Amino acid sequence: MTKWIVIYSYIPQYSSPTEHPGNREIRDAFQSLFQKYSVDLFLQAHSHNYQRTYPIEYNEMDTSNPIITDKNEAEYNDPEGIIYAVAGTAGTDLHKFT
Repeated sequence: MTKWIVIYSYIPQYSSPTEHPGNREIRDAFQSLFQKYSVDLFLQAHSHNYQRTYPIEYNEMDTSNPIITDKNEAEYNDPEGIIYAVAGTAGTDLHKFT
């Protein structure tokens, strides 16, 4: 049985350039705790699409440019680093989505 530590937040910490970019203040405040407790997956919302990072580690020198620890695109066998995913949950106006 694989045990993963999964956390979630409405505000994304990492995100591709969109209307709702990654929040640096939250990322800088919590990243050291996530690494200390070996978080595996961080589910994010707010952006109405799907995004996923490779497993990454925090880069203190440039927090917007994390360190990629595994470039496998399909499977991870106990990767070092945290995978960040935007869940793409809907909101009230869906940014005028029709």
